[in-house]
Amino acid sequence: MALMICPECGGQVSDKAHACPHCGYPIEELMKKGPEIPEVCLYEYKGETYDVTDIVRTLLAGDRGEAAGILWELLDLKREEVTAVLSSIESQFKVR
Repeated sequence: MALMICPECGGQVSDKAHACPHCGYPIEELMKKGPEIPEVCLYEYKGETYDVTDIVRTLLAGDRGEAAGILWELLDLKREEVTAVLSSIESQFKVR
């Protein structure tokens, strides 16, 4: 079980819930649709803007390792930075 933020009221709700316990928003239907991402996913890192669309799509496909590899090459990160930046991208684009 993972907690997510209700898009209607901002309350925390389980991804297994049928509806938000705070406002009644239909979480079950939201989970069926999957996350909506922009056509192009832009991410700012150290004052530069990068297109991370491929990384977000790879994360949505469930391959975090491959996404980390793409990220590593794109931003030329140190190994310890990859996890933090990947988590930030997941948060920004609401990838579970």
